[in-house]
Amino acid sequence: MPRIRSLRWSGRSQDLLVLAAADPEFLSEMGRRGMPASQIQLWIRERDVPITYRSEVRGLVEDWAYAHSVTAEAAGRGRHTP
Repeated sequence: MPRIRSLRWSGRSQDLLVLAAADPEFLSEMGRRGMPASQIQLWIRERDVPITYRSEVRGLVEDWAYAHSVTAEAAGRGRHTP
């Protein structure tokens, strides 16, 4: 069975998650959705998001990036994750 590429957690999504996690408003929104900041930090450390959350988190991260005018180039600078 072929892998569905859209379900993979990409490096770009990881970079955006790192940048978004520095924003208290983003963390607050994630908390309201049942994803506390500690969970987000765990996903950053593990460089992966569980498959059951990937599409939702990817959408929220992309919305955050769009709202804050974060470009793909700027997202690439976030590769230095803790």
